[in-house]
Amino acid sequence: MRGVKITEEALHAFVDNELPEDEHPKILCKINRNEDIRNKISSLITLKTLIRRAYQQRN
Repeated sequence: MRGVKITEEALHAFVDNELPEDEHPKILCKINRNEDIRNKISSLITLKTLIRRAYQQRN
């Protein structure tokens, strides 16, 4: 797993729960081992939540 690069697209798909099931172990392994990826995932989840709330308030 060390040499596996996680793309931005894969991170977004993971956050959106659209990642193919066979890709989950790779992402989870990277999340557990890499603080930068954990921070990126956290930021993406926060951003997604903020955008969702903004759209809900707008409607």
